[in-house]
Amino acid sequence: MTFLNGKNIIDQAPAYSVIYIQSNLPYSVPLENGHSTQAPTGVYAVSFNGVIQAHK
Repeated sequence: MTFLNGKNIIDQAPAYSVIYIQSNLPYSVPLENGHSTQAPTGVYAVSFNGVIQAHK
């Protein structure tokens, strides 16, 4: 699924819906825990916090 496909699905969800976003990548936990020089602060929590800030 592309980013725009996911965005369209999320945009259509009713307010206060529970939406699960997951990754089945075997290295997603190490990636989130900072084991990347490209994303030393992780990716998922950073992205989620960006969503929270955008919708305050």
